[in-house]
Amino acid sequence: MGIFFQFYNADLIDSYDPKDGETAVVFVDDMLMLAQAKTLAEANIKLRDMMECPNGGLEWSHNHFCEFAL
Repeated sequence: MGIFFQFYNADLIDSYDPKDGETAVVFVDDMLMLAQAKTLAEANIKLRDMMECPNGGLEWSHNHFCEFAL
């Protein structure tokens, strides 16, 4: 069953273009977005941008009828 999640989640990572201090990892049905910054506020801005950018997490979630546990 786990292999099917790799196909299901592939668009989420393939469309992601990480910037400096950002990374994203998908494993089975889990996803991790990580932002490194000097302050918590800067990291929060990076994470928000990762989720709200075109082809970002929220758009993927809407298109796949899937909700994130934020």
